[in-house]
Amino acid sequence: MRDLISVSRQPFNPANEYAPALDTGCGNKLYAGEETPAFTPHTGVSIAGKNYSPAEKDYLVNAFVNDTLQNSNYENPEHLARRAKHFFTHIESEMAIGLGVEKDLLRDDSPASQLSSHMAHLVRGLWTHSKSDPAFREALHKELLAPSNDPGNVLLAGEGTGGLYLSMKNLHALLVRGEQGPLTREHAQQGAEMGFGIKAIAEALKAHDPMLSSVDAYTVQHRVGSNRVVDGVKTHHFTSRHGTDLRNDLGTQVRDELGMPVMLGTSGGASDVASTIRYAAQLQGQSMWPSGMDEKNGRAAMMGLVFHLMRNQVTDNAQGFYDKMRSDLHGLSAKRVEPALIFSHSFPEVVSGVEMTLNDEKPTDRQAMIHSTLLAKSLLEQAFANRT
Repeated sequence: MRDLISVSRQPFNPANEYAPALDTGCGNKLYAGEETPAFTPHTGVSIAGKNYSPAEKDYLVNAFVNDTLQNSNYENPEHLARRAKHFFTHIESEMAIGLGVEKDLLRDDSPASQLSSHMAHLVRGLWTHSKSDPAFREALHKELLAPSNDPGNVLLAGEGTGGLYLSMKNLHALLVRGEQGPLTREHAQQGAEMGFGIKAIAEALKAHDPMLSSVDAYTVQHRVGSNRVVDGVKTHHFTSRHGTDLRNDLGTQVRDELGMPVMLGTSGGASDVASTIRYAAQLQGQSMWPSGMDEKNGRAAMMGLVFHLMRNQVTDNAQGFYDKMRSDLHGLSAKRVEPALIFSHSFPEVVSGVEMTLNDEKPTDRQAMIHSTLLAKSLLEQAFANRT
């Protein structure tokens, strides 16, 4: 991520420029000196279930389609234009938040570092105090240290099983062993990743271990996520040809109304991290927050850490899944963009996931969704004002 210290206070201007295109009349755009293509490659943006190629006159929409990596379905051109405007209006603020977390993690006395370390110890405590079957733990430890495609894998067989795309298999192997002693500085900075990872492992392996089953049940009960179902079918950016469709998602509707950026809807992953840490703290008779940190500052730090996870730490994995989707569904090669422009979750989507979960609110509660979105709006404005 580039340093924003020297960036002016002007709105974000996408870097790419595009030559004027002529409408061929058959849905394709013809550029000067080019012959009419046999077909229009899928852009990753669809409108009402049809591949969309942006018109040359709308620079923001053009940049939104070409400069981001996504697979999304929008209702109509006007809807797409609004999403593009909201995205670029707030991208500098989001990048400033991500950069701020990166810098804070370099300082041991920062709220982000203190909370991350506390989260890491809470997650490790789940394994330390677990009465799991030793044979299961030994088998899981062995597979965590093996290559993902190892033919001997049984528990973790299958692509992406257990959320181990977080490049933290060695750390999870350490946790499974229940090893004591101080965490390394690097491990202490991975509290959000550890919370996310153990939930993913719990979802995949809950039938094998009572502790994992309890973690999964607790997070499912308290989950605040998005509604991606359209006409009875759940849409998804990696498996649906025209991608994620959020037309029925309340959180997305609120964010659209309030001019906030939208990516994939309210972050269920952020909700899972908040639930996992709360469950771990309750189980061990501890506070969710480190000594000396009040809940307001703790929540803000957690939102920042989870946002940093979503938009900075898992981008390599997200890139790989988008590459596979583009190849399998669209017959296209990989597309490379800035990590911050890979669609995962916007900051307001993360804030709602954390805030509403810790408030024990439901994803269908409109007033709660408005409240959490306004909180995110305030934090974005604060980040923009302070990015000097």
